Amino acid sequence: MLVLSRTLFGAELPLRDFPVLKSVRGLGIADSDVYAERLARLFSYTNMHYHREPRFDLLRPEPGEFGKYDFVICSDVLEHVEAPVAIAFDTLAQLLKPTGFLVLTAPYALDPVSLEHFPVLNEFGLAEVGGKTVLVNRSPNGQYEVYDGLRFHGGSGATLEMRVFSETAIREHLRAAGLHRIRIHASGSDRHGILSGECSVPIVASREPFVLTSSAITELTGQFTFNTRVLRMVRQSRWVRIGRFFGLGPKIENTGLSI
Repeated sequence: MLVLSRTLFGAELPLRDFPVLKSVRGLGIADSDVYAERLARLFSYTNMHYHREPRFDLLRPEPGEFGKYDFVICSDVLEHVEAPVAIAFDTLAQLLKPTGFLVLTAPYALDPVSLEHFPVLNEFGLAEVGGKTVLVNRSPNGQYEVYDGLRFHGGSGATLEMRVFSETAIREHLRAAGLHRIRIHASGSDRHGILSGECSVPIVASREPFVLTSSAITELTGQFTFNTRVLRMVRQSRWVRIGRFFGLGPKIENTGLSI
């Protein structure tokens, strides 16, 4: 949410202070309900999932969704997508409007290449053997392969770790998908208690710089005008004046407005 705020508004706003901009279209790829429900109230935003409705598969996308979104959030998803993961990067890029942007997080290391746990999967599934979960794959020539030592991440849906990305590989995938403007947000925010880091930090990628549409600017202007009018009315309220006399009520002195 920090980098979403930085990219949309050029400021570090907490989610509760985001303006309502229904002309801005957003898409979440299995976003957390912690913020997805709030985003749905703020924007024309839909949260889609691999394992439940509304469904969306990054490897088998619906072309009708392409070119519709001002922002797409894909947080801790791509490490679970089966190879070749380049298809998923292409899908994410195609979902965006020309000036739309992708907010991406995934566990990654500073190694030169990604570590693919299962580079060639054909027909595969999970099975229980001796009390342990294994992956069984049947290759195109009919041979069976068994993989153990699987790693699952928390949460519902398909959480098997397919790979550990390298930062270099993520950059290469984004550029190959046409998203050449890449910014890695290693800096956190002391104000909001968000620590900085060297790897596995949010990445924003786009074709062009993001700009608010004229419709969004009109929405912002309308909200500012309305809020200014309400604040002026509150400051002129008899009850606010009485409360101020007794040292009670909200502090609204540093608003730049005059009575």
